[in-house]
Amino acid sequence: MAHTEEPVPILLLCQVTFRGWSGSETVSLELIEWFVARGWRVDLVTTVYAEPLAQATEHLVASGALRVFGLDPGVEIDANAYTLIWVNQSLLPSSVLRQLRSGPVRTPMIWHHMSSFQNLGMPLLYDVENAMASIITCMAPVARDSLKEYGFEGHEIVIFDNPAPDPFVSAELPVLRSSLRSLIVVSNHPPAELREAATLLASRDIEVTFAGLGDRYGRITPAILGAHDAVITIGKTTQYALAMGVPVYSYDHFGGGGWITEANLDKEWYGNFAGRIEGRAISAQQVADEIESGFGDARAFARTAREVNARRWSLTRQLEALLDDPRLQPRDRLLGAHEARLAALQGAMRDELWAALRGAEAGFTAQSNAVEELREIVALQHERLTSADD
Repeated sequence: MAHTEEPVPILLLCQVTFRGWSGSETVSLELIEWFVARGWRVDLVTTVYAEPLAQATEHLVASGALRVFGLDPGVEIDANAYTLIWVNQSLLPSSVLRQLRSGPVRTPMIWHHMSSFQNLGMPLLYDVENAMASIITCMAPVARDSLKEYGFEGHEIVIFDNPAPDPFVSAELPVLRSSLRSLIVVSNHPPAELREAATLLASRDIEVTFAGLGDRYGRITPAILGAHDAVITIGKTTQYALAMGVPVYSYDHFGGGGWITEANLDKEWYGNFAGRIEGRAISAQQVADEIESGFGDARAFARTAREVNARRWSLTRQLEALLDDPRLQPRDRLLGAHEARLAALQGAMRDELWAALRGAEAGFTAQSNAVEELREIVALQHERLTSADD
């Protein structure tokens, strides 16, 4: 009897932009890597595919494991060619919308929400989503509670809460000193009081490194977090660190709850570890004092709870649960009015997004050029000083 190979499963992943180290874009990158590692092929639909994420995925594109599509009018995507469709920011290709209208579509769909307040993170047309989604997911309980207010019917919203990929979950337990000597701030928008607190902590022989937009900009890895005694951050880096057993001080531009311990873990998790719900903004002096005085308890919690936290925020555990969920079945086709409304709204959204991105790109290029000029000046001055010393 001839051997018949199983067809390769294919994921259609829809993400508005795929270019920088933001939370939503990193989530999509982690999804791509997870599915590819398990033998899937991934088709990414996005309005922008650019550096640095284009570079981070170029080997996947070269191998054929990842294909990237824009939203150009001529791009035709067959919804029935996929094993699963994953929708971020309510984005779907127009060709898929038309097919969903005419039916039948035999592909289940996960509709994911990565914010509890930003427009792109919330439902654009909840009734359309309610008709299309097999499973609706969100990144924190606060988002789940916001979504419930839209009146979804027949959906139990599942929390898919910025889980940590396997390298964080399986990382060797870092060697943390009993006294705090090294901190890393992971943020694309650190407030002034954190910068000032870093200066105060430096005077106490505590080294503070900043990672993020405008500082050391790049992907956060287990090696980076494990090289420090603790992390100051909000959002998904919190789960990375706790899954590794590294203590976290929660603070950023919304303020924050301070050191994550057993006493406040679930409360902070409810709000996506963002510091936004309480809005507790304190002075640089208070930040520095809290960081120094509370490190011991936070360290003890991070170490003792590491195994539980690693399982709790395992990307593999959560994705396997989603794929095994009996609700992951195709839904009814769209009504014509549904398809037309969502297509019109997405068209307007794309036009505005592209205009904003063109402006941002121009500003980013100008800033990059200015930084490069400054580096050249510093290098030249260093060369002159070195020559003078000789």
